Amino acid sequence: MKKRKRVLIIVPIVFIFILLLLSCKKSETPTEETLFSDIENISHETQNKTRNKHKNEIPAKEEKELTLGSSFVFDELEITIGNSYTFTTLEDKFSDKNGSIIIKLPVTIKNLSSNTKNLNRFYYNFFGSKGLKLESVSNYFAEDNDIVSSVDMRSGASQEVYIHILYDGDGDYYINFDNYNENREKFEIKIPVVKNKIESDTVFYSETT
Repeated sequence: MKKRKRVLIIVPIVFIFILLLLSCKKSETPTEETLFSDIENISHETQNKTRNKHKNEIPAKEEKELTLGSSFVFDELEITIGNSYTFTTLEDKFSDKNGSIIIKLPVTIKNLSSNTKNLNRFYYNFFGSKGLKLESVSNYFAEDNDIVSSVDMRSGASQEVYIHILYDGDGDYYINFDNYNENREKFEIKIPVVKNKIESDTVFYSETT
């Protein structure tokens, strides 16, 4: 009799347990309506993210090509490239560069900072008409007001100097400025050079003048 009572008690419990399992399984199985709803929500979220991304994007600035006559601010200095250049000759009988043709380009430098400042000589390089980096000849022209001999400037002061570049044929020459700092600034100045006649101090002007 006791055995029978135990069976009668256990059977309903097992039946209830099975019903609970089936109910849980049914609730976990997504319906077709739920699936479509989830897909639609994901689609809306993706579209909103895309809209916000395009909204926050800042259009890229079109950088103007720098060349003869251009001005730009580099390392808190305003640098203005001259409108013209001349040709001169390197004269040093003790140098293997003796007799080389040199491009002489005027440059104005103004100190925009609040401190005494000058242009670091290690912040610029020259590339010739063949695209190769040129050896600096500035030291040969230190007494000819070359940029390498420029002096410190107080805030707001300016000075006119010359950049001397080794001539290796007609074509586009480039002056690259790079301060290599954390807030890195890089500028490239294109100097189109044409030498119609080999004559010292022949002046060539930019097309804008």
